[in-house]
Amino acid sequence: MDIKKRTFQIAVILAIAYYIIDALIGALSDKETGFFEMLITAVPFQELYSRLLAVAFIIILGIIFSYFISITPDQQKKKGNKEHTMSSDPMLMVNVSNHIRTPLNAIQGFIEMLDDTDISNSSRELYINHIRTSSKFLLELINNVTDITLIESNSLYLDKTECKLNEVMSDIQSKYNLVVQESQKQELKVQLKTNIRDKEFTIMADPKRLRQILENLIENAVHFTDEGTVEFGYMMREENNIEFYVKDTGQGFSEERLKILMTQTGQMVDKRMAPFDIASLRIKIAMKLVDLMGGVFKASSQVNKGSDFRFTIPVKINALNKEEGPGGSLEDYGTHGEKEYADGEQWAGKTILIAEDVESNFIYLSEILKDTGVNILWAENGKVACEIAKRNSKIDLILMDILMPEMDGYEATVKIKEDRPEVPVIAQTAYHLDEDDYRDAGTYFSKVLIKPIWSHDLMNALEEEFK
Repeated sequence: MDIKKRTFQIAVILAIAYYIIDALIGALSDKETGFFEMLITAVPFQELYSRLLAVAFIIILGIIFSYFISITPDQQKKKGNKEHTMSSDPMLMVNVSNHIRTPLNAIQGFIEMLDDTDISNSSRELYINHIRTSSKFLLELINNVTDITLIESNSLYLDKTECKLNEVMSDIQSKYNLVVQESQKQELKVQLKTNIRDKEFTIMADPKRLRQILENLIENAVHFTDEGTVEFGYMMREENNIEFYVKDTGQGFSEERLKILMTQTGQMVDKRMAPFDIASLRIKIAMKLVDLMGGVFKASSQVNKGSDFRFTIPVKINALNKEEGPGGSLEDYGTHGEKEYADGEQWAGKTILIAEDVESNFIYLSEILKDTGVNILWAENGKVACEIAKRNSKIDLILMDILMPEMDGYEATVKIKEDRPEVPVIAQTAYHLDEDDYRDAGTYFSKVLIKPIWSHDLMNALEEEFK
């Protein structure tokens, strides 16, 4: 029986019992009035009225209580079995802690070694590469823990916006061409193929999560492939339905391991996997994201021959050249889709105000922008940002941290917009934003960048505002 119905019934029984017991006590105290007479008439009338009010009050309390009462042990057990996830596992933090220590140990150790003024340039470059690799691993681990928690608690928000698909795909290709170069895998090539070549091809989707799915799969492909090709792309087979794919000529997975990976279980990681196997987590998270998007995920793999991951998601087509459409064969997108920023000062004369309370973050953003020709101003908090924006009428754009001392980014943006409503404000934050937060942020900011902010994401955001 439903717990609310059961609670309501108990409240009614208690109310009737109270009514009867109250009448019995009244009959015992008044010898001249019998029990049944007291039960029915309850002379004087005021006593009956008070008794009925008490009964109604008990029933109302029961109804209210039914919405807040704890569930029964059996139901709690069932719910616990259903909702128990890796993120609620007490061993999770142990696993996370163990995996955090390894890259932190490397980062700390190599930083200390860099203090040695006598080290050679080759050793210095080696140490820096190790620090970069360990930092990347550490960041991915933190992101994975966040994603696991959000997915398993049904708190992940899909922000469907207009997405220029070929632009996103070519950005990913450019990123992993650079990754391959840095890893010195000279015999490995990253290829992008599509059957839609329209640069303005626009769909309604969550570009961040779509990019995450593809990058999770490409990251694995590049890591486990030393030579040959990592090929990715998409094919629009029918209207509003796109199939994406990532395939490689690398190590591949055994049939047993692939079966474990593709098993849709309540937990993100199967017990037969090594705890926090990053490669497996990437695939699991990609699968879950595809499922949230209403899509279908497929995979095939052979040891030493490579893997082929595919997923189909329903999308709304917003813009497509009439000469192109569903069907057609895949073609190498080549360098046509690769975005290149002009060397030198493409934004000379522009002024950007960076509101950021952490100096190292400000320096990082400044370094990304140093070759673009922009004039950079720094505000240590929201209050200072308001003062600078009020004094300087030449500010073309503001990068606004959300959580700052003195005055947060929301309040600062409101005050700045009162005098300068035309100035675009791009938020930057390290905090997770849920659906309500994103909707709220959209009323304040033209765009929201989640830290860590990669250089290409920042450049893309600025290009959209300055075009």
